[in-house]
Amino acid sequence: MDKPKYEHKPGNGSAFKNNFKKEGDSKPDWKGEIKLEDGTLLKIAMWEGETKNGAPKLSIKVDKDKEGRDGIPF
Repeated sequence: MDKPKYEHKPGNGSAFKNNFKKEGDSKPDWKGEIKLEDGTLLKIAMWEGETKNGAPKLSIKVDKDKEGRDGIPF
């Protein structure tokens, strides 16, 4: 029996280390999703990097979920 997909509470999200990234490619270091207070699901991608001063930073990209609320990808 399949485990039900975890659903975030509104205002919460999570990101996971991308284990498929290889040295030198442009895939994100971290991937995840955030659920806004209105229920909108956003996909997030993050890349590790450094500022000009050498401090660690994360660059973040946010996209709307490709699937609609009913699970149909249109």
